[in-house]
Amino acid sequence: MVNTRSQKTKGEAQKGRRAADGSNQPSRKPSVHLTAEEYEAYQSHCNRMSITRTGYAPNPDTVIRNYDDLNTKVKAWTEKFICEDMPSLSEDQKQKIIQGLDTFCIQEPWDTIQALLSPKSRDQFHLYLCEAMVNKLIFTQFLERPFWFLDGKLDENDETGDPSFAERLHYLYQRYHEASPVNAIWWRMVTLGLANLKEGSSPRDPRDNPPYVFGDENRKRQANIAEHLADHLLEDSLFQLFLEELPGAEEDTRRRRLIGVLQAGAQYLTAHEVALGGQVKVHRLPELKQFDPATGIMFSGRVHQQERKNTPPLVPKPHGRVILVLRPGVYRYELPNRFVPYDRHISAVELPGDTDSYLVCKAEVMVEAVKASNPSDASQPDPEDEDIFFQRYWG
Repeated sequence: MVNTRSQKTKGEAQKGRRAADGSNQPSRKPSVHLTAEEYEAYQSHCNRMSITRTGYAPNPDTVIRNYDDLNTKVKAWTEKFICEDMPSLSEDQKQKIIQGLDTFCIQEPWDTIQALLSPKSRDQFHLYLCEAMVNKLIFTQFLERPFWFLDGKLDENDETGDPSFAERLHYLYQRYHEASPVNAIWWRMVTLGLANLKEGSSPRDPRDNPPYVFGDENRKRQANIAEHLADHLLEDSLFQLFLEELPGAEEDTRRRRLIGVLQAGAQYLTAHEVALGGQVKVHRLPELKQFDPATGIMFSGRVHQQERKNTPPLVPKPHGRVILVLRPGVYRYELPNRFVPYDRHISAVELPGDTDSYLVCKAEVMVEAVKASNPSDASQPDPEDEDIFFQRYWG
């Protein structure tokens, strides 16, 4: 015989325990069955965790490698196409060259700068000036103006767009950032990601509407702007002072190679806005006033590595004056990794939860040089006096 009273008591006791727990939910959750449409919507949501949609897949290693590759391209171009010997310059030309490199070169008279340089640095100073000119163009145009390629057209019939649109949009971003930094940074990343969508993106959202015409148009515009900037630099009267006279075919090669360098810079620095995001701080003068590799944000240029082999060897002067920034350093901070979910399907790395900043490249600088006090100073340089790429992969 079934004891109904006993069963009732047990049931009430269970209800009482659930009430005491503050919950009226059953002890076991019901199964969830998705329809085909619901599953597709869920899968689409997962796909959108791709960085080019609405997820986060940071890859600082790729960013660091990109900066090293770009630096190699700039050096290769200047070493091949800049004249071998320092040209004869007027005082007015010297002054304008130095003024044009404000925040990259100390703003001192030409003769004062020459007196600070070592003999080898002095002989090749024109080469390093041109390297700084190319890098200043790349970093100013493509890094400090994140919306640089958006034209601000009103409609399909608008052929010119708004030349100030990039600056206006950046101002809007700054106002967003004042109110909500995290959401503003994410908005910028998504905006730039959507503006660069392309075929072959993985994973692909089934609700997308390819072909990605807008992304293709923007990539074409980026390449065209880089080409225009290369031509503008080659036509600059001061920059031309450092160019060799070349036959037509070689001159075309020089132009195409420079276009390739600037297009690589445009591609890399725009992609980094999506691949890592965050705010950007550029290290240059006057912040890099004194040479101190212990700060972790600078290292001495290649010329100083060569001078260590001199007789007697020369080394960068500790806390000596930084004369020229060959390439600025880049520090990304306020990364959204604490707040934005990762796309765990494609993420190559997941940043530590307590990491919200990354130094992705150090500034490369020319500094005062002095005789090494002993041979070991020249043969065993400061381990901090290296770029991040070398420290990370070869150190």
